[in-house]
Amino acid sequence: MEIDLEIIELIKQNRISTTEVADALGKSGGIPNVSPLCHSKFAVGKIRLITPRNNSNYIVHEEAVRVNPGEIVYIKPIDFSNVAVFGDLVAKYILLYKQASAIVVEGNVRDTARLVKENYPIWSMGSNPVGAVNNKTHFDANVNNSEFDELNDGIGICDEGGVVVIPANKINEETYRKLKHIEQLEDLWHYCLNTLKWSTYDIVVKKRYLIENDEIPRRLLNGIL
Repeated sequence: MEIDLEIIELIKQNRISTTEVADALGKSGGIPNVSPLCHSKFAVGKIRLITPRNNSNYIVHEEAVRVNPGEIVYIKPIDFSNVAVFGDLVAKYILLYKQASAIVVEGNVRDTARLVKENYPIWSMGSNPVGAVNNKTHFDANVNNSEFDELNDGIGICDEGGVVVIPANKINEETYRKLKHIEQLEDLWHYCLNTLKWSTYDIVVKKRYLIENDEIPRRLLNGIL
């Protein structure tokens, strides 16, 4: 199995949270100001990056045709005001008919009541009933596409806490090991807190479990040593 699929499967099977993934990435990877439209949603998958421009969602309609099942459709508008990037029609096509895992948009959505009613897995910055136009807009040659390299072909993780991206250059064995380690470390920490009643200072700062571990199950220690 390819390493990207292994990472996705690990996150999915263990429902590794955005918080844990960000920790595994060295406290990085978070997308600011993006939150779930509906509660209790979780999604992980390869990112399909779409970059609509100049208050037009023409490119969204054009690129949505290429979406593959299981992908996280990441929409990053360029030169947009606060108008909504898409609404119910696009959401239904991408999520129901193209079978994407989720849509993440660094912007607003419209038809919000309908999107919530359908309980769609969408992460956005907010909502606005005023939508983008759909005419073909000019391509700004001055846009530096290198800034999107970390998103394109990355892995997106979306949950109640927001969105974290594992960039393409970190989809490797090291990240896989770090994700497994942080998951096992969380299990150990919760045992020390809930069962042994240690303080968070003892657990997180002093790492007391490395010294006083007679009362800790060996299976928990083996995962982090």
